[in-house]
Amino acid sequence: MDQIEDPRELERQIDHATRIASRINDQTTVERLRAWIEELRQRLQVAWKRDAQDRRSVHAPGRFGNRTDALQAATWIFGFRPSPK
Repeated sequence: MDQIEDPRELERQIDHATRIASRINDQTTVERLRAWIEELRQRLQVAWKRDAQDRRSVHAPGRFGNRTDALQAATWIFGFRPSPK
């Protein structure tokens, strides 16, 4: 999938589709919804892995050239500047 997906949005869609599937009597529709739910779960797993890799890459040693670059990156990522140590 080419688009970047938010894990929270995928979880919301899974919950919504699961509730709908539990209330529908038409077996064909239920099967289609279950297939879609499974696809969403697979996409969610990929999104979780991507987020974990992103978090690891930010903290990888040597990722930034010097301390100033690291502070600028932390400010951009976390929305605040960490206190100097």
